[in-house]
Amino acid sequence: MILRKIALSLVGGAFVVISTLSSLTAQADPASISTAPVVFIAPGFPPVAGASSKIVRNDNGVTVSVKTTVDPGTYTMWMVLWNEGGPMDGPPDCVLFTAGHVVGNNGTLNYSGHRRVYDSSGSIVEEGVPGPPCASGLTNPQGAEVHLVIRSHGPKQPGQVNLQISTLLGGCLPGDPADPCVDVQAAIHPLKP
Repeated sequence: MILRKIALSLVGGAFVVISTLSSLTAQADPASISTAPVVFIAPGFPPVAGASSKIVRNDNGVTVSVKTTVDPGTYTMWMVLWNEGGPMDGPPDCVLFTAGHVVGNNGTLNYSGHRRVYDSSGSIVEEGVPGPPCASGLTNPQGAEVHLVIRSHGPKQPGQVNLQISTLLGGCLPGDPADPCVDVQAAIHPLKP
């Protein structure tokens, strides 16, 4: 039950963000590149000053990058995919691990990652977390709606750092009020027409 709430939190946060941000998203080149602001997952979804995200799409997959600032600690980035349609059409097709790092005192977080078409590795389902089955991964790179979610796993924990920067639940305390894991920022790259 707790794992389902965590998965729904990650996916649910993306639902709320897209409905709020769809009018804020700028697209540099609708055929292959989109850029979008990075926002805090907080009331009003305020933009993160100086932050940006970009997706380069081709028939073989998508390459993503995010530049932002966060508090020092451990973080992961997750790609939430709708191959056809978007959040208003139903739950995502996949939630996939994309990147993870320890962020130092300067707070600079620069992530990049690539997802090949039909690659479903790194799905939250592989971790035993309830979520979309993600059988085929990204199937529509030119037209998929892509949400990038930055998740905090709290301060470095001895013996746990590798899990904190590579899994959805690394360093987390599900059900504990002191759980350090929370989705903190997101960037929305809407469905291509």
